[in-house]
Amino acid sequence: MKARGCLAWSIECAVPGFPDVVGVAPGGKFIAIETKKKGGVVSKVQAGVLAAMEKKGAACAVIASRDQARTFFQHHGLLKPSGGGPRRLEQLGS
Repeated sequence: MKARGCLAWSIECAVPGFPDVVGVAPGGKFIAIETKKKGGVVSKVQAGVLAAMEKKGAACAVIASRDQARTFFQHHGLLKPSGGGPRRLEQLGS
C-alpha cells in the first residue's frame, strides 16, 4: 500500500479480530485488509470487525491472492487497471 501513496501498517494487535494491515489512502480513505493463505477462513470476530469498519466508511477486504489484491487496489483507485504502478505486488501483511 505504501507504494500506492498510502500510509500503511502491518499490525500485531491485542484486539481480537483486528485486520492484519491498515492504512490511509490518498484522500483520507481508511483501508483495512485481513490477509489469508489460500483456503484460509475468516473468523466470526474478524468478519464482525471488518463489517463494523465498513459501516463507518472504511474500505475493507479479505485478501488471499495477488489477483484479489490487484482487484481491491484497482477498485479503490490505488492501481491502474492497465497494470500501471509497481510491477510487482508485494506480499501483504508482512
